[in-house]
Amino acid sequence: MRLVTTWLVSTLCLASFVGVLGAANHASADASVIVLGLRSVEGDDDVANAVTDALRDAAHGVPGWQLLDRALSMAQMSLAHGCDDIDASCLSEIAKGLAVDRVVYGTVRRTSARAEYDYQLALSIFDASSGSMGSTETDIIPRGQAENPETLRPRAASLLGRLSGAGGGSLAIQVNVGTAEVRLDGQVVGQTRDHVLVLEGVAPGEHQVDIRAVGYGTFSQRVNVSSTGQSSVIATVSSVPAESAEEPGSQSNAYGTDATPHKKSLRWLGYTLLGVGGASLIGVAASWLVINGVNGNATFTKYSDRVSKDVPDICATAKAGMAYGASPQEVKDVVNMCRRGSTFEVLQWVFLGTALVSGGIGAYVLVTDKERTRDTTNADARATASTFALTPSFGRGSASLSARLAF
Repeated sequence: MRLVTTWLVSTLCLASFVGVLGAANHASADASVIVLGLRSVEGDDDVANAVTDALRDAAHGVPGWQLLDRALSMAQMSLAHGCDDIDASCLSEIAKGLAVDRVVYGTVRRTSARAEYDYQLALSIFDASSGSMGSTETDIIPRGQAENPETLRPRAASLLGRLSGAGGGSLAIQVNVGTAEVRLDGQVVGQTRDHVLVLEGVAPGEHQVDIRAVGYGTFSQRVNVSSTGQSSVIATVSSVPAESAEEPGSQSNAYGTDATPHKKSLRWLGYTLLGVGGASLIGVAASWLVINGVNGNATFTKYSDRVSKDVPDICATAKAGMAYGASPQEVKDVVNMCRRGSTFEVLQWVFLGTALVSGGIGAYVLVTDKERTRDTTNADARATASTFALTPSFGRGSASLSARLAF
């Protein structure tokens, strides 16, 4: 009985030892990995942080990876190690200091300098055991999804899967143009470089591949990806006429091309001109009131009655200093009223001309208004935008008004 008990204890101890040894060997097989905070080229730190969080969450699910949960960024580590460039030597020092086998790092940049842009993510991995800088995977993240965890998680998982080479097959895509955007099952997975893009970690099975390039048509093909070996797609995209590349409804792409025209109406110009015409009519009325006030002034009327009816210009007589029984101050007041009345007579005609011209053109624009298409990225279209100008000119005893409308 004692011998049997000893045998059982020995067997259990041996089994426990083998289990612990197996677990230790399994743990040692996992590579320690750190995902450093991404750097934003244009300072979009919120976007960079959101993508970094999604990558760290996804890294927990990569087979063979043991994530080091430390909130460190590449900027911090390169500064701490005095790295001027992010090269193999710098990354080796970072990996050694953190005691990790692999370092994941990358950048986020805008796809365009214009108001409409998306974000391009470039993610790289460094293998400290071999001292080699691995491949770089890219992805285009729509601006509206850049800070949404629900849409970032699957993108992050796909990127890390391709970067690690785990959990899927390999797909090589070759295109007849140097740079083209590649979509896998509707999602942008990268761009070709020198005609080629290799995707790692693609789930085995059938996938839809779509390839687009600026100035070329779209190539589409179904491909079956194997879990072993490398599948391939050889694509040929054909060039298209310039007008076809800018037809209505096209969207901004990863290269910053925005060929989305929109309609522009000139009704705003018509209403503006009618408003100018209405304001000018008010000016006509105000000028008439001023002139009428001069004619009805008691001093002016009294002087006018004293001047001979044969005198054609009372104001000229007053300016000549002919009193006709009026006091010097009264003559001076008459001269001032004459100048004022003369000024507002000119303004009255200017206001009247403005009202007629702007009101007529405004009514014409509203009646004949047609929607016009204008490409907002076309500099020539911006230079020929609709303009309207009224130019009054004054001469000695005369006034004129010129109008110019360009659309």
